[in-house]
Amino acid sequence: MPNDGLPHAAGDPAAVRSPGPTAPAAGLARILSDMGRRPRLGLAVALLLAATACSTRASPVDAYLSEYGGSRAEYERIEQMTDCDSVQAEYNQAVANNAVAEEGTDAERWTAGYMAASEERLDELDCPRR
Repeated sequence: MPNDGLPHAAGDPAAVRSPGPTAPAAGLARILSDMGRRPRLGLAVALLLAATACSTRASPVDAYLSEYGGSRAEYERIEQMTDCDSVQAEYNQAVANNAVAEEGTDAERWTAGYMAASEERLDELDCPRR
């Protein structure tokens, strides 16, 4: 017998039907259907979805690792630098290492990643380019 609060006799087709959507799914369906009638609710749901999407973006370190590979510790070290001279020195070293890396190798990709991370950090810190 369904547990829907209604009396059902044995053999009643309603007694064997599925109970329908689960409570969370039904609640979401109700919220979505009410959005057209309640503009504030629609705005709240849209803001909640946007905030969730923003909070699940990959970190810059993860993005560099995904695109270039290399060392997480190295990207994190660059990301934590706050001194323009140190970041510039890191960038210069990455450029020098990249210049001698054999084309098409992991070393070439990794040093390109460190160059990109250093360059982005220079921009974030608003450092002058040298």
